[in-house]
Amino acid sequence: MSKWHIFVVFSLSILIFSCAETVPKPDVSAVSVDYTSHRFDRAFFYCNFEDSAAIQSLYRDYGDFLVEYVEGIMALGPVDSVFSFSVEAAQMTTMPDIVALEAEVNRVFDDNTIASLDADFEEAFRYYRHYFPEDTMPKIIYMNTIFNYGIYPMDKYLGIGLDFFLGPDNEFIRSLPPDVFPQYQRDKMRPDYIVPNAMFGHLAVKHQDLYNESNLLETMIFYGKMMYILDLVLPDMPDSLKMNYSSREMEWAKAYEYNTWKELANEKVLYNGKAADIRRWVNDGPFTNAGNIPNDSPSRLGIFMGRQMVWSYIKKNEEVSLHDLIYKTKSEEILRHYKPKK
Repeated sequence: MSKWHIFVVFSLSILIFSCAETVPKPDVSAVSVDYTSHRFDRAFFYCNFEDSAAIQSLYRDYGDFLVEYVEGIMALGPVDSVFSFSVEAAQMTTMPDIVALEAEVNRVFDDNTIASLDADFEEAFRYYRHYFPEDTMPKIIYMNTIFNYGIYPMDKYLGIGLDFFLGPDNEFIRSLPPDVFPQYQRDKMRPDYIVPNAMFGHLAVKHQDLYNESNLLETMIFYGKMMYILDLVLPDMPDSLKMNYSSREMEWAKAYEYNTWKELANEKVLYNGKAADIRRWVNDGPFTNAGNIPNDSPSRLGIFMGRQMVWSYIKKNEEVSLHDLIYKTKSEEILRHYKPKK
């Protein structure tokens, strides 16, 4: 029997349902955040682009984000070319398939659903403000990208493509071309992934200056630090949701952590600087296509292992501040404290 398939099932429920890593949860009820969210999808798709006053009103309300949406996300042409922009936007927002998609976005994400998302986001930002009191909070922008982007972090805005999270059983998701959206990706287009994915995207962009792809270890530790912050700002969320894993995938990752480490614990692997090899460990996919990792593994095991390494370091160095952990603690120092159990 392969070393990967020796599995002792004596307490399966503990493996699946417990959050293995926790810190004392602070009371953030008195923390003030200037939280705002906007249904940009409704403002844009119901704008009369034949009316210059309506376009000007849209620009006044959304300014820089409107420019980024039109020019960057949807590639409709420059906003300052009002004629061409208005023609392109009018054509796009009246195409029957796109009209139907926006109607479905509005059906799935009605006012009550958005209110629930807003409550979760506001709570997450309270924790974030507790840990990073000097940082500004982005405005949440709910949008319809026609399957271009799920999460779009910017300095002042955090764009969320609601179309990407309609649910894997939704008719629009099922009809996406499998050569562009393979099944493993469609399986993750779930509403309950919105908050963890958006917060992770915000954290990664906020700390992008720390990103280091010089070798696999540096990349893993960067993502591990971001996952650690995600654990702090979403303390009540199951680990599986934060990792975008099913319960079974999370069970697998935890059960085979030592075996995964044996694959990594080689200088030719851990200090490999080839971008293609690094991304095999951290990119999404049907499984982690690296080394001798089997096909029944979850994807992104490099991120999972980076998270485990950072948590192992924290448990042994409780006096280290979050600031020092994120900005000063070197990857080698974190690795030195990592000793997974067999």
